[in-house]
Amino acid sequence: MEADYARLRNLSDDWKKAQPLEPASYYYSALAYFKTGEFRLAADDALMSGQFPHQHLPHLNLLLANCYMKLRDPDAAAAQMQEFLTSRPEDPMAPQVRRSLEAIRQVKHQ
Repeated sequence: MEADYARLRNLSDDWKKAQPLEPASYYYSALAYFKTGEFRLAADDALMSGQFPHQHLPHLNLLLANCYMKLRDPDAAAAQMQEFLTSRPEDPMAPQVRRSLEAIRQVKHQ
């Protein structure tokens, strides 16, 4: 699996060089970094992906939320979850995101 993620990251890097304004290349690079435990790099590329207009990366906020949870920044994770729920309240992932967001809020108030 590690080799697959390395190939995905290399492909994404080539894609970024060829089309530096394409959000999907940063998104897939972020996924590869996340899967190999490089959460800061994953967050950086996910944030870059969000800088470009896109309609086909609906779970970018969830990728960022997961990165921030791994980086132990629950406030940033909660903000990404809230943004996801605001923009996609009917998404099939919305119920789980609501539960996760509520869990973060409960932990903060303890």
